[in-house]
Amino acid sequence: MKKVYGLLFAAGLFAFASCDSDTTTGVEETETVETVEEPVMEEDMTVDTTMDTTVDTTAVVE
Repeated sequence: MKKVYGLLFAAGLFAFASCDSDTTTGVEETETVETVEEPVMEEDMTVDTTMDTTVDTTAVVE
């Protein structure tokens, strides 16, 4: 009779150990978020106000 109890104990222990405490089923999905920071290139936006803006009126247009 001790062998029967031993086998039942082993079977119960095996059944208990195979149960997972996690309630989700299937494959776990992990979300990865990649952030890429690109260096900001700030250009000097100065306007040259001394530039001559005359129009060449002698140009020939064909």
